[in-house]
Amino acid sequence: MALRATSADVVRLLAYQGLKLVVIRVSVGTAGVLGIPCFPECLLYDVKPSDLLTFVPVSGLPTAVALLASYIPARRATKVDPMVALRHE
Repeated sequence: MALRATSADVVRLLAYQGLKLVVIRVSVGTAGVLGIPCFPECLLYDVKPSDLLTFVPVSGLPTAVALLASYIPARRATKVDPMVALRHE
């Protein structure tokens, strides 16, 4: 913000950095489960390897939590005056 970034730019940057790791991990986890077809069927009753009613909520919940977890600190970071933050360091 000291270099004339808007608060929306700061929020977008921090949210993107937080979500990038979650999307990679969810993608790798989904590919791993789909690569081992017996895994979901062996652990859960009546769940097919490509069951969308299972994979969408299971992958959507961590994504939503990560978005919220990166959005709240990002909004708080936009409230800090850049000159006070630079002077403090």
